[in-house]
Amino acid sequence: MWRETIEARPELMFPPIRERFRLGAGIAAHDFVAALAALDRARAGWAAALAPYDAALLPTTANLPPRLDRLLAEPEHFAAENLLALRNPNLANLLGLCAISLPTGVPCCGLMVIGAAGDDRRLLRLAAAMERALG
Repeated sequence: MWRETIEARPELMFPPIRERFRLGAGIAAHDFVAALAALDRARAGWAAALAPYDAALLPTTANLPPRLDRLLAEPEHFAAENLLALRNPNLANLLGLCAISLPTGVPCCGLMVIGAAGDDRRLLRLAAAMERALG
């Protein structure tokens, strides 16, 4: 989907991320369709599991911010830290859910509140009430 845009100016994208995008070119159509079907099943399972609750809570990220100099100097370290930082938000993204991160009072450590797909307004009201309660 992004191939033409990325390849028109590949130098504008951070190289490790650009290479991750390029990995998509090697995915066969039938594997992609199978993955979409699995994703639909995961979405239905999450919706059923979350239905009795107002929201799911988890840390916004699974790691604290790493040192920039090491990220830039060590591609393997960047890849590992980047995937770790994206792990929890990707859950909401892939499942098509709405989510918000609330401050916890601890620098760089947020609380992610995940609501049902399309339930953004309700989640925002809940998050506002939680923020007031957490003070």
